[in-house]
Amino acid sequence: MANRSSKEAANGSPGTLDWILFLTAGYIAVTTLCRLVQQHREKVLDRLHAEWNAEQKRQKAAELCKRQEEFRAEQQQQNDRELLLCRLKTEKQNRQPSDVGQSDPGV
Repeated sequence: MANRSSKEAANGSPGTLDWILFLTAGYIAVTTLCRLVQQHREKVLDRLHAEWNAEQKRQKAAELCKRQEEFRAEQQQQNDRELLLCRLKTEKQNRQPSDVGQSDPGV
């Protein structure tokens, strides 16, 4: 029987040790591949989160700019109203004394 096992080994038939080495190498290869896939997945997720965060910041900045422009426009309208009101008051004050003080010199 021992003679037969040595013949199988000489003929290239796989023995128990060969199977153990094969399975060990396969296990190492599969676990390495799984680890690499997991690392790649984490990198992709990190990049996606970074892009999402950047997009959120861009949207917030755009919204703030929009609000700021709206506020400036409202403020400008308020300033224009106040300026117009001031002009109207000034014109009214300027007209009243001249209207009252005017008399018809030909009469």
